Amino acid sequence: MEWIGYGLIGIGVLLFFVSFLVPNKLKSMEVEIEQLSLQMMQEQYSLKKRIKILEEEILIGSTRSPSSNPSIKTTSDKPVHHIIRNQVWTLHEKGYSLKEIAGRSALSKEDVQTILNEARTQ
Repeated sequence: MEWIGYGLIGIGVLLFFVSFLVPNKLKSMEVEIEQLSLQMMQEQYSLKKRIKILEEEILIGSTRSPSSNPSIKTTSDKPVHHIIRNQVWTLHEKGYSLKEIAGRSALSKEDVQTILNEARTQ
């Protein structure tokens, strides 16, 4: 009877050490799931950025069409993109002051005034 107990203990110890040698299938599945999750998050972020750009273009396009001049030279002699111009026009139509528009569009008050004057002449 005693030898059965020692045999079972021996088999238990042997199986314990063998368990360290067997590859962990769950670990590889966890890595795959994590990679898939990261890939899905990246795709979701990319899609959200695309949707935001499209929404801005649709919103800007519906308020006022861009002029034939692709850019207006400002006081800093840097061209202002038509999306920024449309943003300035939209904010002006909503009743924002020149200072508020300048703060939101990262332009100077003079640049905002130039863009609005250009819009009035067209």
